[in-house]
Amino acid sequence: MFTSKRLLLTLAALLLILLMLISCNNGAEIPTDSEPLASETEGKVEKQENFPPIDPENIRILASNDGEKSTINFAVVRPKGSGGATTVSKTSQTIVKELAALLNATPKVRSDSISNGTEYNSTTYEILVGNTAYPQTAEAAAKCGYGDYIIDVIDNKIVIMAYTDDCLEDATSAFVEALKGGFDAESGVITLKKSEIAGNTTKYAQLSAIPYFEGGSFFSCYDAGTRTAEASTQCDEVIISEATPELYSAYLSKLEQNGFEKYTDHTMQECSFATYLSDTHMINVGFYDYYNEVRVIIEPADAPKPALKSENEYVKVTDSQITMLGLEYQKKDESYASNGLSVLIRLEDGRFIVVDGAFNRAACANDLIEAIKDQSSAYTDTPTIAAWIITHSHGDHNGMINSRYEMFEGIKVERFLVNFMSEKERAKAMETYPDNWSENEGGGFSSTYKAAEALGATIHKIHVGQVFHMADLKIEVLYTLESFGPKPCNALNTTSTVIKMTFTNNGNETTYLCTGDATGNGMQISANMYGDFMQCDIVQTCHHGYSTWGNNQGMIEAYTQVNAELVLWPQGLNAYHKYIDKDYNSILFKLPNYKECYVAGTQGDLVIIKLPYVYGKEGNVEIVCTGECPAEHHYKKAS
Repeated sequence: MFTSKRLLLTLAALLLILLMLISCNNGAEIPTDSEPLASETEGKVEKQENFPPIDPENIRILASNDGEKSTINFAVVRPKGSGGATTVSKTSQTIVKELAALLNATPKVRSDSISNGTEYNSTTYEILVGNTAYPQTAEAAAKCGYGDYIIDVIDNKIVIMAYTDDCLEDATSAFVEALKGGFDAESGVITLKKSEIAGNTTKYAQLSAIPYFEGGSFFSCYDAGTRTAEASTQCDEVIISEATPELYSAYLSKLEQNGFEKYTDHTMQECSFATYLSDTHMINVGFYDYYNEVRVIIEPADAPKPALKSENEYVKVTDSQITMLGLEYQKKDESYASNGLSVLIRLEDGRFIVVDGAFNRAACANDLIEAIKDQSSAYTDTPTIAAWIITHSHGDHNGMINSRYEMFEGIKVERFLVNFMSEKERAKAMETYPDNWSENEGGGFSSTYKAAEALGATIHKIHVGQVFHMADLKIEVLYTLESFGPKPCNALNTTSTVIKMTFTNNGNETTYLCTGDATGNGMQISANMYGDFMQCDIVQTCHHGYSTWGNNQGMIEAYTQVNAELVLWPQGLNAYHKYIDKDYNSILFKLPNYKECYVAGTQGDLVIIKLPYVYGKEGNVEIVCTGECPAEHHYKKAS
């Protein structure tokens, strides 16, 4: 009797423990978005036995017990390094949560990186999310346009793949709805049919018009913004890493096979660029040798195209020159405003190039208009600006034309050359670097579109590698934000274009590097891409000689490649002396070719460089001052 009673108590205790264990596993623990998935391993597949092939019309997802806890027969795999707050992390979390909610068990999650000597097992049941390194993802990706998403079943893998973040989110939503629709509460099993879940869906037709790049490794899609205020002028960029010159050439052939016709091509150092046209789109494609990248930019076919060199015919009516306008003025609090950029370039055919234009001040507009009229009065009553270049959308660069454009109605403006960042990328940058961006900074570019429209000017969204021929001037675009993305932009100045200008006068060349407010990051990319192709006779100091935004070394490396004889410093004298000794500025005066430097000066001052530039030639440089010209306008290399 005692023994029987003791046995009954023991059995009751065991039963109680078993019930407790069952109740503990009855509700699966679901990780939150802010936590890494606890079960994620670095691609380690514990069991290497062969899984039976999936029945594509009856894909069964169910809970199982591995002896320790309930799990799910399908693991979730995502690319290595995507465990943070990225879209692929969030989408894989969404799938994990839905599976856990339906099946009361948590699936294993691992990256696509194989470690600890384990071997990749093609038979394992897995849900591949995003651009994993598995061959099934690559196979699905080859069927998927850059603006599409695809859900496919290949081998024993369910593949969820897209090139853009929001397409991946759409794919995930579609898959989650399929999970819900395939769940049978009575059996506790999710049954999916390949015929119902698999297929492509196009979200961005323009992106999907870019032919698939074979070879290399897809890196990112990037929102390159619009050419005007209209959404119909959207530009998109696809970035391929691990590319080679051979793959690049093969891709150009593929463009032609897909109905695109070559418009022009160009080489700078070891970097190659080409423009292709179809009835619907224009593609600008470039091979970035230093980075082993191919970047493909697509936009509507009606986007303006740079005129070909063969179309550049003109009659010389004057000599070329570069004029740097002084902008420094004293404010009411007796401090000095010394930043801003306003450069006027006269071409041999009598037309002008304007770079930026400076502050929203009547004085800035009046001084520029007066210089244009004075420098063209000998041959025309109606001056023409062939191109107005806006380097970036800071108010001390485009503020004047944004607000004072009506003052230029008596001057013909043919085109604006711009490349502004998209609102999407601006929002991402401000979120990533809140201390580097002020409220609404960089949002003033829409006013430039308004100014261009009012002046009857065409807007060109310029791209790296493009070339513009205007009279004796060749403009080569070295850098835009499209070379920096998809990284979030650390400061608005990193969006500033970098342009190399080459003037050919009487068989002599003068090269001028126009840098706007380029940061150390932008300049380092340029130096890495082009090396000594950056060398110029004249250089404008970046960002008025102010900060490099955290990359002094990048600026030093770029200036070393430029190695200019003449430095143009768009500053007033009050600020110039504060920044001259910064290491990223002083390097300019230590380089072998350096000869002299000119400082822009105060509002109304002009520094005029006659072309071709020859150091020491009498009359080669003219300084015009509103008052008495201080000697500090001009600095020469110490003997």
